[in-house]
Amino acid sequence: MSRAIKIGYLGVMLVLAVGCSSKQSGTVSLGSYPDPQSAGAKMFKARCAECHVPPQPSSRKAKEWPNIVDRMQHNLVMRSSKPLTDEEQREILGYLQKYAAGQS
Repeated sequence: MSRAIKIGYLGVMLVLAVGCSSKQSGTVSLGSYPDPQSAGAKMFKARCAECHVPPQPSSRKAKEWPNIVDRMQHNLVMRSSKPLTDEEQREILGYLQKYAAGQS
């Protein structure tokens, strides 16, 4: 492996590590999220706050959320964290798309 590839790989790993190193779980209040007592909101907070403050569902359009959830799933695998189950993915994606920009 060339030196440039090794440096690039290390840079990507550093970004992933730093991006998820300041866990925000426990500090996220669902009060400002839509339908905070729903199963989707609770699952969204529980799993997404493991690495970052979850964004508002309305921060994206419904059609954008599947790619974002897939990317986050990939990030979990790259971090050797427990990936989302199919049920968790469906619940989170359903919640995000229901309250996405332009859905209300």
